[in-house]
Amino acid sequence: MKKSIMAAVAAAAFMGLGTVGTAVAADVSGFADIRYHALMDVEGLAATASLLQGFSAPQAGQFSLNAEVDVIHKADDATVRIDLDLLNALNPNGPTETGNTDVAVGAFNGEPVFSQVTVEQANVSMPLNDMISLTAGLFNTPFGMEGQDATDVNFAYQGALQHTVPSNVGGAMVTVAPTDQVSVKAGYTNARSDVTGAFDRANDYFVVASFAPSETMAVTAGYQTDNGTTGGIKNAVGNQIDVNVTADLGMANVAAEYLVGDPATGSNNFDSGYGLTLGYDVMDKVNVGYRYQAWTNEGAGQPDMSLHSASLNLRSTDSCVIRVDYTNIVVDGSGVTTHGEDVTVQMVHSF
Repeated sequence: MKKSIMAAVAAAAFMGLGTVGTAVAADVSGFADIRYHALMDVEGLAATASLLQGFSAPQAGQFSLNAEVDVIHKADDATVRIDLDLLNALNPNGPTETGNTDVAVGAFNGEPVFSQVTVEQANVSMPLNDMISLTAGLFNTPFGMEGQDATDVNFAYQGALQHTVPSNVGGAMVTVAPTDQVSVKAGYTNARSDVTGAFDRANDYFVVASFAPSETMAVTAGYQTDNGTTGGIKNAVGNQIDVNVTADLGMANVAAEYLVGDPATGSNNFDSGYGLTLGYDVMDKVNVGYRYQAWTNEGAGQPDMSLHSASLNLRSTDSCVIRVDYTNIVVDGSGVTTHGEDVTVQMVHSF
């Protein structure tokens, strides 16, 4: 549910429009994501912990909290959007050993992660004509199947394939929608490798085409480059192609995805992966979900991985979901099979 507000402070702080003392109408929405981590057994595999927990890697028996506030303002034909994320608010892993005032709560892509407020999106969109629109700034990438928010999936965590795709990109995107069934998004962005902290002046582009033959089915194919020269995603993933299909069958829904990469180096880096997601409405407010994903890494003797997730979702109200999620990751390499397991109880309340 979105709420309309009139506030000069919100206009100045969030929108950057007008001056203090000028009332600006905006739509505010968001969610709170509270989790209890009942079980987390990854057998010392840091990579598995990162895949299971995303930005957060709390220990079993602890709570964690993420939240988001989205502000959207429409003026004439332009739409301004600001999304702010509060990550790891409960700091479940305690202070760092170095005595920093920030609190490390896990790692992502090898970098320490702290409790923080980050800008997920900050962009302006406007129509150029009846078929074409332009978005500029920081925005969610249309590449890949899963969204990044807790309200986008029926599981406690995004799948492993989503973690190889940058969630947000900075640049410009043109959307062409000649019909209600067909759309093409093309973007020119800053280097994807910048998300790892590597300074790189290269630019990248993506093209994502979607076709909806009916109101219940969609097919999407995308290509994105990594023209960076050093480090980060360039070495680990490289250029990517993604194809996914989603279908709503009434009480059931099905989604399938295939993702292939082209890493600059061939040892222990992402090669390709695929996934299948199923959902079924047991009754009016109860849904169960299952997700399977598998992916391979390049290089002789490098491990292959697979992920199984099962979820029970209870919609207590129209704006609140209570979820129990079980996730298992299997790492199979050099004749040794290792497991990582996670059981999370989650409440996602949107507004």
